Amino acid sequence: MTARERTQLLARLLYCRRGNFAILTATLLPLFLLAIAMVVDFAMLSLERRRAQSAADLAAIIAAQNLHMAETAARSILALNDHEGVTEFELGRMENDEAEEARKVKSVFDVATGRYERDATLTPDQRFVAGARPFNAARVTLSKRVRPLFKPIFAAPPTIRVSAIASAEAAAAFSVGSRLAALREGVANALLSELTGTSVSLSVLDYNALLDADVDVFTFLDELAIRRRIASGRYDDALDSEPTLGDVVYALARASSKGGSGAASSALDRLYVGVFSNADRIDLARVIDLGPFAKIALGEAGAQGMPTRARVMDLLLASAVVANGERLIDLDLSASAPGLASLQATLVLGEPLQHSPWLRIGVDEEVVSNVQVRLRLVGTLFGEGALQSVSVRAPLYLELARGEASLAEIRCRGGDPQDAEVDILARPGVVDFWLGEVEMSRRFINDDDVARARLVNAPLLRIYGRAHAAVEETTATRLVFRAEDIETGAFRSTSTDDILESLMQNLIEDSDLEVNALGLSLSSALATQALRTTLQRAASLLDQPLAALLETLGVSIGEMDVRVNGVRCDRSVLVQ
Repeated sequence: MTARERTQLLARLLYCRRGNFAILTATLLPLFLLAIAMVVDFAMLSLERRRAQSAADLAAIIAAQNLHMAETAARSILALNDHEGVTEFELGRMENDEAEEARKVKSVFDVATGRYERDATLTPDQRFVAGARPFNAARVTLSKRVRPLFKPIFAAPPTIRVSAIASAEAAAAFSVGSRLAALREGVANALLSELTGTSVSLSVLDYNALLDADVDVFTFLDELAIRRRIASGRYDDALDSEPTLGDVVYALARASSKGGSGAASSALDRLYVGVFSNADRIDLARVIDLGPFAKIALGEAGAQGMPTRARVMDLLLASAVVANGERLIDLDLSASAPGLASLQATLVLGEPLQHSPWLRIGVDEEVVSNVQVRLRLVGTLFGEGALQSVSVRAPLYLELARGEASLAEIRCRGGDPQDAEVDILARPGVVDFWLGEVEMSRRFINDDDVARARLVNAPLLRIYGRAHAAVEETTATRLVFRAEDIETGAFRSTSTDDILESLMQNLIEDSDLEVNALGLSLSSALATQALRTTLQRAASLLDQPLAALLETLGVSIGEMDVRVNGVRCDRSVLVQ
């Protein structure tokens, strides 16, 4: 080939455009294939992440509904969604090779139970606190190694991590009260008459009807709102309306009638005739705290509230105590103490604490309390033995501090209230019991305020005495209420010991007696022994009327009765 021919060939090649597409395709095809592989891998990772997130969401929801077995519930749901799981704790117990193999073929998950606060002022990361009690939420964290189609050729398989938090809010209504099954007509009438400032003369049948009947608390407040002419508003408006005791009795009667308790409604109608003129205003917020349900519109509790039932007698007495304030109550209990010449009582009831009402709907360690009781009893009777012709006077002073009950835990298995359990921590109030003289008008009684009492005051014989017995420390008892207990309105108690009897016995045995015979031949030892025997008989005669009076008030010495009035279990929902 000549030089000219070679030059012409090079020129033709330089300007020829045939076959460019094939060359370009051959050059760019690897890049296209790599891009397609990256897109496919990214799509697979996104799909696996979505699947993992869905599995974590479901696991968190089921775990929140079963907080008592959250890890087991979450594991089951993950397995059903093709995520056979192993926990970090389980991996830590394996050999290194075994753990590495498990990470390749299984999902690694972690379940944390804690408390979730629906508080807009908190950042999302601050709203869930793992381990915080009482539990109301569960967090499920899930990680899994994914094997894409192409990336493992160039690098280790990536790991996807997802998490979900679900919360299942639960609430319980609980109150302090008494298991008292029947009231003594005389004691109850005398107490209610003094509390209401009127003459109350209900029969035993009336009181038993009030004890047997329950009313729905929200229905009672609906009727009270109508009575107070609150046309529209919320339940806290009814609580803040400062009703009179007559308003409360009227609303209780209407609510009892709607609840099918005709006998209780009739008894309340008879009581209303006597108390409608009582103008004392009641701060019902010191009796009932509806918690988060106080903001519900009146009349809407059936759709948005929770079932909360309370005994009519308990509501009536709690309202009467708050209406009375802390005024002195004088009672003549002679008719209820056969065997005693007379029995007089002076009673001061401390109102429930401002932030610790009698009945409460709560979700988180809220507290209810009963009344503080200060009681002076003076019984007279004829002595025994050497004192058989002498009148003996036994002045007793009892101070019973408020008992408290707090909501410890609500367990809603599967979100079903028919399978719920509620734990209450109940602590009875401490007790001081004195033989001696006190001035009941004093607001606080200290040890030095109890003077020696003149027990025998005969022309030639005087005996003085003073004694003290106490239950100085009480421990909290966990009371467990199951669904059937809540449904039937069962009471549970912190103790079944007869502490009153033992306190009486200790009081007499430890009494410090001083005998002044004024020239009589009667020895101090003989007079002391005769007086102790007489006081023991007085104690046995005082036992029943004292217990009846305290039980009417819903308190007991050294023990505490609690009732769970209702429970609500919401279905768990994703919150984060």
